[in-house]
Amino acid sequence: RIGRRWMMASSLAAMALVIGVSLSGLPQLSLWLMVAIIGGGLGQRPSLVRWVQYRVAQLCSSGRLAGGNPQIWGQWFTPDRLMVLVTLIALGLRLYRLTYSDPEPDENVSWDATKGILRTGAPISASGVWYTRGPFYHYLLALWLRILGDSFFNARLMSVVWGTATLVLIYYLARRLTGRPWLALLVTVLMAFDPWEIWYSRNIRFYQITQFMTLVAFW
Repeated sequence: RIGRRWMMASSLAAMALVIGVSLSGLPQLSLWLMVAIIGGGLGQRPSLVRWVQYRVAQLCSSGRLAGGNPQIWGQWFTPDRLMVLVTLIALGLRLYRLTYSDPEPDENVSWDATKGILRTGAPISASGVWYTRGPFYHYLLALWLRILGDSFFNARLMSVVWGTATLVLIYYLARRLTGRPWLALLVTVLMAFDPWEIWYSRNIRFYQITQFMTLVAFW
């Protein structure tokens, strides 16, 4: 009983600590800090996931859940199924009021360069300046806007797609590297709800596609 209380308390403390670090403006530190604290705790003490499964099985066997059949819960609450749920929720968070905030200055730069590609075939801004950073992203965005239409929503939408795809990629990459699907799901949940990840997934910039391609390089 004491061990269970310790795990719950340490998990809540870790979450509070990471949220505080995130708000302080250090997103990378917050992500890896959460992984280190919770991942290390799962490695040193009985798995919190197994404890939850044990409690669910107890409730099922007592007839209080799923008609008293614990196998139903084992069949439905698998890492892959929960991953689909997490991805859908993360997609909704990234799409929610996508055009509510005005474009950031850097977004305007990328959008202007992309419009130059649509006009002339080269990343030339309206002021006549060539923008040479991230050519792959800007030409891909130009193709995206050529197909879907040049709008603020569509320009941000491509980053949403890359950000959501990154979650799927990190899940399977973590699962392949660790061999532990529940740990891979935990890492994916952290990225899905990290404020900075959501923010970058809604920007007209090449950061999200760079993150995706970097993870692909580790495959």
